[in-house]
Amino acid sequence: MQTDVAMRLKPMMPLMVSAAMAAGCAAGPAAHPEPVERVLAAADREVVAARVGDVLVVRLDSNPSTGYGWTWDERAAAGVLVKDGEPSMSGAAPMPGSGGVQTWRFRAAAPGEARLQLDYLRPWEKGTPPVRTVRWSVQVR
Repeated sequence: MQTDVAMRLKPMMPLMVSAAMAAGCAAGPAAHPEPVERVLAAADREVVAARVGDVLVVRLDSNPSTGYGWTWDERAAAGVLVKDGEPSMSGAAPMPGSGGVQTWRFRAAAPGEARLQLDYLRPWEKGTPPVRTVRWSVQVR
C-alpha cells in the first residue's frame, strides 16, 4: 500500500527526473575546462601544451623605425594555430626612433602539433636571414 506522500509525488516523478538530468548537463563535463590565455616568454624552450580554444600571447621587443619587424611563419603553424587579430605595438613614448613591445596573439584552433615561429627581419631584404628568431613547439589537444 502506497503512502499519501508517495501518491502525491508519483505524477511529478517525470518532471523531477528531467530537472535532475538538466541540472547535471548544465554543470558541463569536467573534461572541457574554459580556454586559458598563456603568455610565452622568448626564452621558453619547452613544448607548449594547449587545448583547442586556448590563446597564446607573445610579447617581443621591436623597433619598426629601423625597418625591422616580426613576421609569423604561418606555414609552420600547420592550421593548428591561427592568428587572433592583428599584432599591437606599445611603447614608452611615440617618439621617432623609439622602440616598444609588439604583442601577438594566437588561438589553438585544432588538435595537432605545430611550430609557433616569429622572425625579426626587414621584409624587403629577400634572401637575408632574420636577425632574430623565436620559436616554440606547440601540442594542442
